[in-house]
Amino acid sequence: MNKKTIILFVIAVVVVLGLIVFSDKSDVSTQLNEKNIQTNIIQTTNGEEFIIELDSNPSTGYSWVSDFDEEYVAFVEKLNKTTLVHPIEGSEIVGAPGQEVFKFKTLKTGETKINFYYLREWEIDVAPIDQKVFSVIIN
Repeated sequence: MNKKTIILFVIAVVVVLGLIVFSDKSDVSTQLNEKNIQTNIIQTTNGEEFIIELDSNPSTGYSWVSDFDEEYVAFVEKLNKTTLVHPIEGSEIVGAPGQEVFKFKTLKTGETKINFYYLREWEIDVAPIDQKVFSVIIN
């Protein structure tokens, strides 16, 4: 790689990281990710939305699948965030890690759990390679 290509790559990485860090998430009342959840307990109020971010590498075919009680929470949307982008093409680098972002909305007060399974959905009779459980307390 020549010096110009390296500089462009570093600039692209800095820009992408800046967009991730400074992106406006003010419409979501509770934001969670693996790095700042030590207990996997989510406390929120009824009618509020919250986000759970899980590290992922979608280019491997694995993705997180959620399982939850629809009486307490509703699934709003799922987004994928790529960590690394090719500096010239502007596309996701194959094999680059990222996050899967799940947005939920609370429906009634009480306590429930949200289970996540990291698997390849097309593989039958194969156990997930990871699992996360979040307790949700809705006031």
